[in-house]
Amino acid sequence: GRLPDALPPNQDLGAQPVLTCVVDNGDLPAGLDLALKAMAKGEMAVVNLDARYAWPLGYPPLGIPAGSKTVSLHVQLVGLTSLPDRTETGVSQKLVKSDALRDDGNGWFKMCDYSRAHRRYTAAADMVEKTSYRASPGSLVNATPEQTAAAAAKWASAILNRAQCSLNAGDSAAALQDCKAVLAGDPSSAKAHYRSGLAFAGMAQWSEAVEAFKSC
Repeated sequence: GRLPDALPPNQDLGAQPVLTCVVDNGDLPAGLDLALKAMAKGEMAVVNLDARYAWPLGYPPLGIPAGSKTVSLHVQLVGLTSLPDRTETGVSQKLVKSDALRDDGNGWFKMCDYSRAHRRYTAAADMVEKTSYRASPGSLVNATPEQTAAAAAKWASAILNRAQCSLNAGDSAAALQDCKAVLAGDPSSAKAHYRSGLAFAGMAQWSEAVEAFKSC
């Protein structure tokens, strides 16, 4: 986009480079999603956004100068994909999709992109939450015991992977919260106890860390 509010002195607007990037799932800048919903397939538009709210199109990825006020996005809506509502998806499909999301998260984790991995693990957990032991009103009633057990295991795995993302990102409190959520359903989870210990250690709560490690 062009940056009319952040030009160096005596620099022509037309000389500004065009900045491009690929936005990730769930990364749409604030306001762009509303613009896209109002567009027809094939339509082109210029969307002006406050640069402060244009993440992930903001300062670090694109090198937009600090102090910029407006980002102008030249957008074309080339197609639409309608994803099924997870509440309308069969149990088997949810289990498969959860695995795919977790595997995708693992790929981002290996590249040390913990924010993207975190989002995938969250989506993986959400996909099976209503078929797991964390049942809530509206839970599917047609899940077999085997499916319920599988969903519980997949949910716990995704949440613990998310906890590791938080640990690697330096957010011990968030990691501990996830570990406690898993332990509430499975008090014997060695991985949850171990990562709880890491989280306690990250917050310098040494006695709690020792107790957690002893429970592994």
